[in-house]
This record gives sequence, C-alpha cells and structure tokens, in this order.
Amino acid sequence: MPGEHILIVDDERAIQTTLRGVLEDEGYRVTAVGSGEQALARLQDDTPDIIFLDIWMPGIDGLDTLAEVKRLRPELAVVMISGHGTIETAVKATKLGAYDFIEKPLSLEKTLLIATRALEHTRLERENRNLRAQLERVSPGAAGASEQPELVVDFTGRDAELLLERQGELLRALEHIALRWLRLDPRHFDRIRFDCEGYRAGRVAELELAARTAAERVRQSRAPFRFAPMNSRERRIVHLALKNETGVRTASEGEGDARAVVVYPVPEGSQATG
Repeated sequence: MPGEHILIVDDERAIQTTLRGVLEDEGYRVTAVGSGEQALARLQDDTPDIIFLDIWMPGIDGLDTLAEVKRLRPELAVVMISGHGTIETAVKATKLGAYDFIEKPLSLEKTLLIATRALEHTRLERENRNLRAQLERVSPGAAGASEQPELVVDFTGRDAELLLERQGELLRALEHIALRWLRLDPRHFDRIRFDCEGYRAGRVAELELAARTAAERVRQSRAPFRFAPMNSRERRIVHLALKNETGVRTASEGEGDARAVVVYPVPEGSQATG
C-alpha cells in the first residue's frame, strides 16, 4: 500500500539511490542508512514496515543486524540484499528470520514484487500479534467457560453449500487451519468461530436442546444415554448445557473419532459431576 515506510540498509550509495528511486516512484516512504548501527538506532525511534538489508557491510554485518532487528521487531519482514552470498549464508539468514533475498545487480521488477509481498507479510504479522494480545488480555479463566465466541467469521454466498456438506466438515477444517496459522494458544480457540449462514449457531442450539432432552430421558428411565460420536467442541457444548442439570452427570468416552458424550443418572443423594 503506497505510503508505507521502507528502510534501506546498504553501505553502497548507488544501491541506496537505485532502490529509493524505484520505491518512491511507487509511492512508498523511503529512508536509507549506510550501516547496521544506523539501522538499529533508527528502530529505537521509528518502526518501518519492511527493511531491505545488505548482508556484507563494515561494522555490524547484515546477519548480526538481522538478528537484532528480529529481536526488537519480530513482526518486521526483512529482505536481504546479497552480492556474492553462499548457500551457508542464505541458510543462516533464513534461520534468523529473513523473509526473502534479492541479488545484485538488482532486478527492479523482482524488487517491487518482493516489496509488495513483504509488506503484506508484515501487515498480517502485526494483525496476528494484535489479536493474540487482545485475547491474552482476557482472563485465562474465562477460556472455555462459555460457547459464546468473541469473534465470528460468517461465510455466505455461492460456496455455502460446499462449506456445509457433511455437517460442515470443510468449514471446520478452514477454522482449524486458520487457528493454527494465527498461532494462538489452544485455550483461546473457543473464542473464534467460523460459521456459514448461521449453521454453527443453529448447531449449538440443536445440541443444547438435545442435551436437555437426553437429561430428562435419563432422569425418567434411570438408564444412561449415549450420544453419537462428535468432535471436541460439540462434546463441550453438551457438557456445558448439562453442567447445572440435577440428577445427571456427563462423561466423554471412547477414542478418536468414536469419542462421544454419555449422560448417566446420578443416584439420589449423590452430587453430579461434569
């Protein structure tokens, strides 16, 4: 997005001038410095959106500068500039957190493409960090205490039918992939829900009704009732729905895909446990 700030770190004036000209023509705000020391000093007062960083410089070289940048600003995408790099250097830079590489002499088309991708990477990393921070600010004890999510991503449109096939299997898969990609603590997973045209919300209501109906049946018959196998989130919905019901208790039994909720009667005078 034009207007974003790019920091160039290279001891060659010609590289600084070339990169600055190309990037400023695209509308980016550009700052150029000639050493790793200057770059790190800049980070104390200003945070660029991405950094183009030369590997070979006098003083603090690019790899040491990269390590310190990632320590100070781990979300920043850093693109390494290499004139005569080796495989060993590239591997080390990648392990330190380099986003990508460009080689001298510079390909202007490739440079702009990498800049666009690196800026998007930084933006997403910042959004992810902000989301994780917001979730961490909520009391950890609240996690899993309710099936009401704090963020709902609701899909609609022509692909809705596909998302909802086989009881929303693809929808749940998308949710799982997204949560893993966000790198959230698993205890926060229940705070985000992927839905499609209200399917998941309706499913919660359906499970809660089924749970209460099963509890009443167990109280009357004094015989256990076993639900069909379901995933961990749906089992949790059933457990929570019956948490305060008298005369019954719930347990999850079975392994893997066969794991299901069983509702048991509680002998008179005993205390139900979830």
